[in-house]
Amino acid sequence: MATVQFIEKFCEHFGEDRAKKFVLALHQRSKPQGRLQFWQESMIEEFCSLLGMEPLDLNGALSSFNFCPIHHCELLEDVVSIQYGTQKPPAQAEVEHALNTYPFASMVKYGPCWVEAATKSHVVYCPACREALRSENA
Repeated sequence: MATVQFIEKFCEHFGEDRAKKFVLALHQRSKPQGRLQFWQESMIEEFCSLLGMEPLDLNGALSSFNFCPIHHCELLEDVVSIQYGTQKPPAQAEVEHALNTYPFASMVKYGPCWVEAATKSHVVYCPACREALRSENA
């Protein structure tokens, strides 16, 4: 089954909102933690069972769901600067807006408040998310 069909069936089965939550958590929490959350494993097991296939592990899920749930674009890889220091937390409305408009802009990576040796970090990004962020900041 083609990746686009796989994703369409997933969204159809779980609904756009749950599918979006799954993909965002997959890339933003599960990947850094190196494991799927229980609720993600349950969704994958249910969906893969429906398709008659073995459940996906973390790497299989990252490969199969390598897309932006807002713009339906494939996520690409990039290297961005790491910004160290204490950041003012954004307001909840700003967080919600970013998640609904450009969740994979990934223009910069934020490090801890102390400075470490690394100055660059590998990220995945959506070209349409970056364009949406640039347009908003223009």
